[in-house]
Amino acid sequence: MPFDGAGTYSQPAGTAAVTKNLISTSAFNTLITDIAAALSKMICKDGQSTPSADIPFGGNKITNVGAGTALTDAATLTNQVNQSGAYCTVGGTEDAIVLTPTPAWTAYVTGQMVLFLASGANTGAVTLNVSGLGPRALVKNGTTALVAGDIPAAGAVVLAVYTGSQFVTVV
Repeated sequence: MPFDGAGTYSQPAGTAAVTKNLISTSAFNTLITDIAAALSKMICKDGQSTPSADIPFGGNKITNVGAGTALTDAATLTNQVNQSGAYCTVGGTEDAIVLTPTPAWTAYVTGQMVLFLASGANTGAVTLNVSGLGPRALVKNGTTALVAGDIPAAGAVVLAVYTGSQFVTVV
């Protein structure tokens, strides 16, 4: 076994070279086979191999990570501070709002939050359509449909949480 369980490699017994001695074919082959097994457990820096188990970091940080741009990417503190994925560009109309977060959502999931600046005051009930997943009602107080002026004007900040069937906001 090339590693001792703590990540330390030890050369197999009987494979060390000795000055002015011929290298034994069996000792050399044992060493090369052991090194090959050790290298097979490594994670290649070019991404051609992937971890096959959780990797404990022992309280250390992963540093110099690029900001995540896809839902399967690791989030950085920058993603969190800048609300990547929560802040959305706005389209559609004031009552049928189309939101485009980056990265795009692939499904509605209970607890997801969106944050956007309204393009104008609503004139009646409002729907949100995030990432083209289909319109969902935007309500207040848990179940009450918005009425004209609940979103007061262009530039109003709207925060909404998906409940599993609709979005709820505080207006």
